[in-house]
Amino acid sequence: MTDPRKLISGGSRPSPDSIGQPGVPSCFCFHWKDTRVFLEGVDEDLIQAMSRLMSLPFVRVEKLEGVLPDIICTPQGDLHRILTGEKFPCATREDLLMGLIALSCIHLLATTDESIIHAGAFVVEGRAVLFCGPHLMGKSSLAYTAWKLSYPVIGDDWIVVDPLKRTASAFPKPIKTRFAGGVVSPDIEPTVPPQDRLVGRLMSGEYRLVLGKGLENMTPLGQEFPVGALYLMARGKDERTVIEVPSRHDALATILEETMLTRTSRLRVIKLLAHLRQGQRVYRIVVGENDLPRAVKMMADKASASLQISTS
Repeated sequence: MTDPRKLISGGSRPSPDSIGQPGVPSCFCFHWKDTRVFLEGVDEDLIQAMSRLMSLPFVRVEKLEGVLPDIICTPQGDLHRILTGEKFPCATREDLLMGLIALSCIHLLATTDESIIHAGAFVVEGRAVLFCGPHLMGKSSLAYTAWKLSYPVIGDDWIVVDPLKRTASAFPKPIKTRFAGGVVSPDIEPTVPPQDRLVGRLMSGEYRLVLGKGLENMTPLGQEFPVGALYLMARGKDERTVIEVPSRHDALATILEETMLTRTSRLRVIKLLAHLRQGQRVYRIVVGENDLPRAVKMMADKASASLQISTS
């Protein structure tokens, strides 16, 4: 039996040269940096919506006999991820679009050589302010708040870092924030065009609001920012936000645990952490309840002050 992982890293793929062969169903390909994802059975309207929300171009290719795509959309509306054999039912077109974006990003993550950390980031005075933490820690809420406060946002969940250049840049995954009941908030309606937002359910059944990466104050893919500060998020029950300096052990344990599994070594990020610790730009933050705007301001002010000290 063919190992589907070989089809990701080195197997033959549909080629744009095969476009136009009669009677052959079409596939679509999204390419990002050193990797790509192939989708079959998805209509072009959904592909165009994915392209806009992820800020990724696509090409139409033709299916070749014996070649497996990465993701298949069945006539029943199920999504099938070939690598793992998983199947995900989607009740609505919006849910299907959410699933396509999620699975495509998972595939790009698993097949890239880039270093990616489980973090959000926004930009202050030309430098990236990263906030790193596990699932359900509030990274998306912080990123969404920063965006509403007009800070340029790099991402809310997966951030590309170059440990040697000490830079951060965006991954194609658009930011998502929790959204009760699947109803668009009145403050979003006039500011975000319908084609640049999506309200749907994740494969877990939870509603999310997705904001397209092409919106104003969403940094473009490929634009790199020097990393100015790293915040390690921790849980707490205080009403007000607290920022402190973590221990060396806690900082190292957190950054290694929150470095995503890609085709490169997790240990590469230690160089970035060491540089930031040397400049005293690694912090621990506990965001207070209902204190998001103040937390973002505190993070931005501290990052700005650190920058002024380092350049003085």
